[in-house]
Amino acid sequence: VGSLPIVVGAYPEQVHLALSGEGSSTYTIMWFNADDEVDYSQVSVKLATESDSAVVAGTSELSSLGSGYGTHHTVTLPKLLPGTLYNYRVENSDADVSEWFSFTSPPEKEKDETFTAAIMGDWGYLSSDERPWTIPVGGLASKWDATRTRESLERLNNVEGFDLLWLVGDASYSDDSFGHVTELLHFDYDNIYGSWMNWVQNISSRVPFMVSPGNHESECHSPACVLQPLKYGKKLSNFTAFNQRWSMPSVESDGVENMWYSFDWARVHMVSINTETDFAGAGEETKGDSGIYAAGSFAEDGVYMAWLEADLAKAAAAREAGEIDFIIAGGHRPFTDDEWCDTVGALFLKYGVDMYFSGHSHSYSRFTADQHDGTTHVVVGGAGNDEHPWADGEPGKRTCQEWCKNAGGASAAKAKARHDLRAKAGLPVGETHATTDQCKICNAGKRGAGEPAFFTDLYAYGLLKKEGQTLTWTLVHSVDDTVIDEVTVEPFSTTAESATI
Repeated sequence: VGSLPIVVGAYPEQVHLALSGEGSSTYTIMWFNADDEVDYSQVSVKLATESDSAVVAGTSELSSLGSGYGTHHTVTLPKLLPGTLYNYRVENSDADVSEWFSFTSPPEKEKDETFTAAIMGDWGYLSSDERPWTIPVGGLASKWDATRTRESLERLNNVEGFDLLWLVGDASYSDDSFGHVTELLHFDYDNIYGSWMNWVQNISSRVPFMVSPGNHESECHSPACVLQPLKYGKKLSNFTAFNQRWSMPSVESDGVENMWYSFDWARVHMVSINTETDFAGAGEETKGDSGIYAAGSFAEDGVYMAWLEADLAKAAAAREAGEIDFIIAGGHRPFTDDEWCDTVGALFLKYGVDMYFSGHSHSYSRFTADQHDGTTHVVVGGAGNDEHPWADGEPGKRTCQEWCKNAGGASAAKAKARHDLRAKAGLPVGETHATTDQCKICNAGKRGAGEPAFFTDLYAYGLLKKEGQTLTWTLVHSVDDTVIDEVTVEPFSTTAESATI
């Protein structure tokens, strides 16, 4: 029932930019077309001050779901003039063309230029008013609203703008889509993913929209996907949709697909780490979120950690040579156990990572550099997804432990409810990831001792501003744009007290 493809119109849509090229000097442009066959995949691009445009050809790929589900298109532009305004449009035929969009090209890698990056995780799509839960699933929010973050970003763009956006995992929550449909077996995963990408196109078509993998990107595990594995489930397992819909600069940075990579922007090196697969103890090390479909093994054992060390070592050498000022890392999951501190955390200390951004916990926590061996840790996973209950109150007044008692057990309740629902329906249940991941953040200071220096569960996203030798991190309330938290981060340094492994 309800398993036919969702066709939204044969024209270019879901347009988004990502940094690309040597030294992050250009953009890759991707988009979607509901047609399975198109005349060509190309971008017309021109300086905003000129009328003549150049045409750059690219490639197209049929959806992993097969015929009837459209095509994804990729064009990488040649090296651009730095910091310059361009106009562009994407094209699949003489008739199938997008509107004209504009972007400002990346700055010179070595140029000391002020910039602002919007950073968040765990966003979601629309709100409980527009997409209420129709199939009860325990542990999920009855009132939630992802539109507040989108609207706040639009207001910010109208006033002063931002230069890039980094979403550290769990973008659309399309894997939760089965809870919003009227028929249990209705397949809505692909439709929701595409709808979300159109929903953010006003941002993603203008600035580079960088993404890191989260657990909600791992697979489709709705009843339709579980009961029809050959038609849906296996075709969407192991981060397939995530890797097909985006094109991050992994080739230029010796990474792997969109799972791990790095990029540069105005004397800041940014590393997108993989918290989900390809290392011992990873959340999706061998199975996706459902515990049914296989996950991981994007490279041979040890390759990912070797890559991470090599990338950080190269960045540290560049900083020592005066070529960059900061090293920033981002990934979906926060550091919540000693194993992380002994592996990835040890590399952060060894090579002097200034800040680490994550999500996964549907809240905001900031840990000082002294709490994590010189690296400031920020958990910014409260953008308003359908598992994040609406929160009111004074920012910072409720402690993390108080929040945990009321809402932090949602992940365990959700996992158990899904297990019970599938068992009752006679579906395979796999392994149950019934953990209290949400609550772990409350003691995620060094060696599991220490609450966050600042905590709130209000809907929010962050802005990282780089000015000279200073980074300023600001948490913005998605509802009214007020500043909830703000901290200045100086270049990495260790002290005898904090530099312990």
